[in-house]
Amino acid sequence: EKLRDTDVFIRITTNANNLDDRDINYIVKNKLLSQLNISLNTESEKTAEKIYASSLRHTHSLNTLNSITKYKELYQADFPKVNIMSILLNVNYNKITSVVSLLGAYKIDFFMLQPLRCHSSKQEEFALSKNQEEEFLREIPEIEKKLSEFKINSNINEFKREKTISYPDDSSSCLELRNKHDLILKCYVPLITFAICYNGNIPLCFFKYDKLYKRNYFELNSLKELIKSHEYISFIKNFIGIGLPEICADCHFCVPHELELIKKRFSHFSNNKECGF
Repeated sequence: EKLRDTDVFIRITTNANNLDDRDINYIVKNKLLSQLNISLNTESEKTAEKIYASSLRHTHSLNTLNSITKYKELYQADFPKVNIMSILLNVNYNKITSVVSLLGAYKIDFFMLQPLRCHSSKQEEFALSKNQEEEFLREIPEIEKKLSEFKINSNINEFKREKTISYPDDSSSCLELRNKHDLILKCYVPLITFAICYNGNIPLCFFKYDKLYKRNYFELNSLKELIKSHEYISFIKNFIGIGLPEICADCHFCVPHELELIKKRFSHFSNNKECGF
């Protein structure tokens, strides 16, 4: 509510577990959010049983999408825009078309399909075999057709172009950027995005929200206090022109095919002394 009238794009990334119809009504009616990114990895409760503690998460996700559609129509609102985040798993790789089919009843702006990022043996259990990867790649034209039918934008074409669903062993090196001021940027995420977690913490990198640097937003007088803090400046200095801090080790968040777009944006970034960098 406090951020609503500021000049920022407010995006919530959520599994929607704790959102109900009343919450959605409040969000849409009061124009609180610019975008909702909602996880949807399943086409049925049967598949959901293999992934989640409760298979009801599947139905709840669809109920949430239904509420968003209902209240956007009721209040004639364009926002929040809705993006669907889906992870490719060995239990859903051959069901992506069915997942997309479920979205046809709702006004979805973007379908983001992501490879599985394995950080533990628990996640590795859901990794695709080589044969499953090949089967999924053959299915892409049908997925594209279904997305086009519902006029949903997607990154699905990137899988076809890359001919792979895996991340490189060392993505950090290929993402090094240098602008016209000879400023080198090892990672772009912390400079363009702030994430506020449900508990008020602002991680300096929103992908590694469970690691290191944490400041409670509700205890800050302003975001300027955070940006000018020794903690934040030290973190930024660590990966500008020097290298990656320890928190960035083995990070595969940045997708290599985004590099050219990042370069175009980064060309406008200059060494501003007022920032203390």
